Amino acid sequence: MQNIINRHVFRGPDGHRSLTELAWREEWDLTEIRHTEPPFVEVWKVPGRDVEVHFIRDDMVGLEYVTFHGADFAPEAEKVRDACLLWRQSDALDEVGKLTNRDSRLRAIYAAALTATSTEDPKLISLFRSIAMNERDSGVRQAVIVSTGYLPWAGLIKVVSEMRDNDPEPHIRHNAQVMLDALHQ
Repeated sequence: MQNIINRHVFRGPDGHRSLTELAWREEWDLTEIRHTEPPFVEVWKVPGRDVEVHFIRDDMVGLEYVTFHGADFAPEAEKVRDACLLWRQSDALDEVGKLTNRDSRLRAIYAAALTATSTEDPKLISLFRSIAMNERDSGVRQAVIVSTGYLPWAGLIKVVSEMRDNDPEPHIRHNAQVMLDALHQ
């Protein structure tokens, strides 16, 4: 199977149910369930095609998402977009700046990272740099470090390097170094 991956992030509590109902309708084969330790993963194989659909409940970021693996997953990705409520990156980026509730803001930060493409986005990097340098809540700043693990763009790695050198909290500086070490292995 070719290693092309695309990710859609569910918005709201019904992502798993919506995906499962779609999989049943489409007669996808549930070939694997991994739930002994996080993240929780279900792997659905599309019969007759070189495509897998992976449902992931990721407790690290508090979100559920689906990844598509294979040579031509466009039809399956379209079916998921039609059947499920999903984050769009533009909505996530807008909400990061507007939300005041910490948990909702963290979800929006993670959704912005998880919905990004493989091409570096200067708007996202600028937003994350602003959070890293100006946000008073260390947990929200920490979300920039965690997000970089999912989206290791050079621009975000530079932001994490700046956090390692300049963040006022010792644990944030330490975690930034841990992330940089992990990314450079």
